[in-house]
Amino acid sequence: MNLTAIDICSQALVKLGANPISSFEEETTEACVATQLYAVVAEALLTSYPWRFALTQNQLNRLVKVPESDFRYAYALP
Repeated sequence: MNLTAIDICSQALVKLGANPISSFEEETTEACVATQLYAVVAEALLTSYPWRFALTQNQLNRLVKVPESDFRYAYALP
């Protein structure tokens, strides 16, 4: 079963006794709370444990252009 972020937030809201949402852009308290918390909570849960499905390694390609910051190298995102 593929659940979207909206599905997950809606189910969580219903379990809390709140109204479900159908979009993060709704002008409701539930949508506002879901928008503020979903990304933060999802990131925290994914990084709090070495979940096998969330671990991957890629060889990054080094960019030729020197970065404009304090770093010596820059790499392209996969």
